[in-house]
Amino acid sequence: MSKPKTSLKTVAIIGTVAIGTGAVAYLIAKRIVQKARSNQSTKDLDDIDKKDPRDAYAVSYAQQIRAAFNPADLDNTWMSWIPDGTDEEALYRVAKDMRARNVEFSRVAKAYRNLYQSDLVRDLTSELDTAELRIFYGHLGMQMQGLASKPINAIALI
Repeated sequence: MSKPKTSLKTVAIIGTVAIGTGAVAYLIAKRIVQKARSNQSTKDLDDIDKKDPRDAYAVSYAQQIRAAFNPADLDNTWMSWIPDGTDEEALYRVAKDMRARNVEFSRVAKAYRNLYQSDLVRDLTSELDTAELRIFYGHLGMQMQGLASKPINAIALI
């Protein structure tokens, strides 16, 4: 008895179904991990609220900064690759409020890193141009010497 031959069309269909199934499985797993991180972050926020109020403010400012980076809130959707611009005015308001409440940039950067597994200074640098960065850091009361000529030193800011 001889084996039936598999046609190229059948192989292409099976391959397409396998790739599609893998992509869907990846997206589902990614969403589950994001939800678990979000649940852990909520628990962590509840613990922070019981401690130093400046830490609670830092978490709030980190969330506001992230929201200003993604004003259309596309961050948690499959369309997150679509650029939607940054709300610079919202960032400036956050910086002014941080300074008024005496919440250190380092606290906000730490909260941002814990919430989003991303570096705040790097994200600010990628979202804002040099003039906007100067304004943002100016509202914080931080002087940015030589900002245009070299990359920002994240360690010096934190």
